Amino acid sequence: MSDPFLDQIREVIESHGQYLQQVFADPDQGPSFAYTVGNTGRALPELIVVGDDAEVLGPALDRLGQQQRDGKRRFGAGDVVKIEGYKVPFRLGATCDFARSYFATLVARYYGRSDFELLQVIWPDEQGRFPGEPGWSHPRDVQPLLDDKLEMARDIVRWSERSIRKPDPTPINPKYAWDRARTLPPLLRAHPLWPQKPEPLEPGVNYFVLQIERLGGKTFASCEGHPDGFYVALYGPDALWGAIVAANKASGKPFELSLGGATGFATGEPESEEAETLILRLPEGVDWRTRARLLRRAAQGWEKVMGALRT
Repeated sequence: MSDPFLDQIREVIESHGQYLQQVFADPDQGPSFAYTVGNTGRALPELIVVGDDAEVLGPALDRLGQQQRDGKRRFGAGDVVKIEGYKVPFRLGATCDFARSYFATLVARYYGRSDFELLQVIWPDEQGRFPGEPGWSHPRDVQPLLDDKLEMARDIVRWSERSIRKPDPTPINPKYAWDRARTLPPLLRAHPLWPQKPEPLEPGVNYFVLQIERLGGKTFASCEGHPDGFYVALYGPDALWGAIVAANKASGKPFELSLGGATGFATGEPESEEAETLILRLPEGVDWRTRARLLRRAAQGWEKVMGALRT
């Protein structure tokens, strides 16, 4: 079945070369950002700008994308580029899996893949200094760099904590496993590298976190985050991803699943820092009642595949 939104994006790409997705966020809940969709189909990197200047740098992404598509240059991490209409040069930086899955969700949705290339367009301060260089004095949130997976994991947790909504007002119905899990005492989880700093999870993710852990996953962060979904950061065996996909299918696919990594779950030791972020996204604009209905149905599908969870 055709997706009208993706059809609209396809029309823009066919007529203009790329689509520009811009997200203007509340500064208290995370950075604004803008990124391209359309270069992946030409085996070129997508481009993203993040931070306080994201709102005014959208045209820069359009011009850089055009340079690539005209065959003038294929950009790579470390390149310094000049753009007509801008007085300062920009530097291009690599991005990690977490950044691609957290920010550039529309690229993954449009192309149906998570292994696309994404370069960060990094702007300097008034003295021409870039983040990480001597003299750069702005806090990280002014322009967070997206190449470090561990830093990105910390950012995601911090931004989600700052954007936590009011508690879910849906009444508990003990008939459903998802509801019963919501009534459990707060689940405390810590990153394997900082076991001395456990943090409580939100009750709406309890059921899914406990099922993931029953199958060998090691959850270290999780948050309901937004009304239309939430994320789970974890380690786990490759078979766990297959079980989650099968469970989602068994429940009628109430979630749109995506994974913060191109090759499945990390199977190494926690010290490798190669964790994954599992994004479970519900349809946009759902109200609380619909959200509860979908999550209850999802839990039923997970039980069919993974077995009943004793709560």
